[in-house]
Amino acid sequence: MGVIYRAKDVNEAILYASSLKTHGTFDWFRGQLQNYRLKSSFTRLNEREQEGALEKAGRFEHWVKNTPGLDALAQSVDAFFAVAQHYGLPTNYVDFTTNPEIAGFFAVHNPRNRVLSGDSCIMCLNTAELREFWESMPPRYTPPEFIQLEVPNLWRLESQDGCFLFCPYGNFEAIYDLDRILFPSNGPTPTIPLTRIYPERKSALEILLDQFFMNERLIEGTKEMEQFPAFRDAPHVVIPKSAGWSSEFCQHAPPVLDSWMPDRIRQWLESEKELFSRVSTESAVTVELSPDFAPLQIRSVVKSAVLQALSRDPLLRAHLVRWEIRADASASRVSDITAALERLWDGVRILAYSGEQVADSIGQCVALWVAIGNKDANWVHVQEEAADACFAKSTRVEFGSEDGSYSKGFASRDLLLTAVRSDIERYLDPALASLVLGNLTGLLQAIQDPRRLFEFSSLADVFVRQLAPSQVLFRDDSVAIFYSPARVDCFGLP
Repeated sequence: MGVIYRAKDVNEAILYASSLKTHGTFDWFRGQLQNYRLKSSFTRLNEREQEGALEKAGRFEHWVKNTPGLDALAQSVDAFFAVAQHYGLPTNYVDFTTNPEIAGFFAVHNPRNRVLSGDSCIMCLNTAELREFWESMPPRYTPPEFIQLEVPNLWRLESQDGCFLFCPYGNFEAIYDLDRILFPSNGPTPTIPLTRIYPERKSALEILLDQFFMNERLIEGTKEMEQFPAFRDAPHVVIPKSAGWSSEFCQHAPPVLDSWMPDRIRQWLESEKELFSRVSTESAVTVELSPDFAPLQIRSVVKSAVLQALSRDPLLRAHLVRWEIRADASASRVSDITAALERLWDGVRILAYSGEQVADSIGQCVALWVAIGNKDANWVHVQEEAADACFAKSTRVEFGSEDGSYSKGFASRDLLLTAVRSDIERYLDPALASLVLGNLTGLLQAIQDPRRLFEFSSLADVFVRQLAPSQVLFRDDSVAIFYSPARVDCFGLP
């Protein structure tokens, strides 16, 4: 064991670690709830668990390599594992930070409310000394790697001043002892807020990661179901992968429209790098709602307020916005709509939508919220009533990506019909064409590949004005949300 420093509580430990950093004694720190030996999350697993972790890492690698817009992540091993590590995938990368205060946070952060005894600790590392020490090690011992990098749009890494020690040894401290600052586990906590460590708002990358982790939950849920004999022994029907169109309705495959060609939609798939420290300089947009206004009036009022805000600040879309809704509603209901607006803004502001489209999207979301009133928004019939009040003849649709993630939302039937390709009749079976043309249900039964049915820009307009607002309001914040059709491979009826 290395040198042990004692502190009366975490705050004193942070001050002591900061002093040691200032004097150049240590430059990296790691907080742990308990005084355990240093091990990576992967080496803590048993053999069976490691096999499962490798399978999951393989799925993540496949997803990254096959998801448009993640080329830089796919090409950097360290960036890839930095994302994996920060999202709970077991790796041989061990989290450190250059900030003693953040190390102190993790030394006392106890989200599972575990019963603790003994000491918590802040590990202290001098990276130059470890490098020098390893120079005398036999060549068969792979040296640890010191990884400091900026992963575009990985806001968690930035917020935590994070760095990594690549450490594939389960017994690392049998080779090299780390110094520690120990203090009682059940003491005070530092004042650093949770949102400083885990930003509530999501970057373009973090929005996209919701797709992967949603599908992972589906995979894990299936594995759990397979443990039940009734499920395991039941006959399973394998549904063949759809070609995206039905031969019952179409005489031959409608070709993919030119508007969906990769060079045309590249701007919808590639995201600019944004630093959380810059975008999180929040601006506030305040909207006051009259209790006498109907949903369509609400949409107009909110849209106007957002357009004015965009006009006053041309760079508003480069920042996160704090939404202040003043309405005759309970605090919890107001909290629901502000959270939904944050998600909606963060998803649409970074895409190639016009200011008018973004403003209308925000207005539609508030209008839907007003239409719901005090009813339980989890019930489909309540959602349908609200959508009809805001979109006239609405329909509920489902859409998803090849990675297995999916979502549902509401849109106007008439607006969706205007997005249908103008030459659709030539691909339909003449015997059924009269039944399908102008019939959204029939068209979605005939063709499920949106690239073959809709013009991209027209469908994108439906997404921003109606499908995105209804998703953020009606769906949990832990599942995938699709803010444009660019990442959608299947579109149809639930």
